[in-house]
Amino acid sequence: MSANKAIYFLFFLVFPPSLFALNSDKYSPVLIEADQVDMSDKSGISTYTGNVKLTQGSIRISADSIIVFTSNNKLQRLIATGSPAKFKQKPDEKSNDVEASAFHVEYSTKTSVLTLQQNAQLQQGSNMFSGHKIEYDTLNDVMSARSTENKKQRIQAIIQPESLPVTRQ
Repeated sequence: MSANKAIYFLFFLVFPPSLFALNSDKYSPVLIEADQVDMSDKSGISTYTGNVKLTQGSIRISADSIIVFTSNNKLQRLIATGSPAKFKQKPDEKSNDVEASAFHVEYSTKTSVLTLQQNAQLQQGSNMFSGHKIEYDTLNDVMSARSTENKKQRIQAIIQPESLPVTRQ
């Protein structure tokens, strides 16, 4: 089995495909709070800076800056940067939230791809993947993780065993 196939297998063993979205999230309004905003209706670009908080349903993003790209008043993509920027979402069928962080987080509504770059980390409960870059295609349930070109930051996966059943004596 190739290294990429092994990573995909481990990822879906730990993080099932239904993990990333409550059905109601995509129908919820987006609320953004920040210290400052610069908007251009003509270009469709809004830049929020200073302790930025974005909420949509169960989705929570906190960052130093979030750039929102819209077309015809519809969200196309967003870029969040921070030290690190943080993402959190309640999945449909799991009790533990999905948490992600990276210095650069990008989401495209056109492709439904969440991209985490620079010290990327994706965690649910005590299971975690980390690396330089993690991409998750939410439509096709495909994840890829990459190390840096010089291999200084390699991919790391931590997968906890199932809990042992409690025995009564």
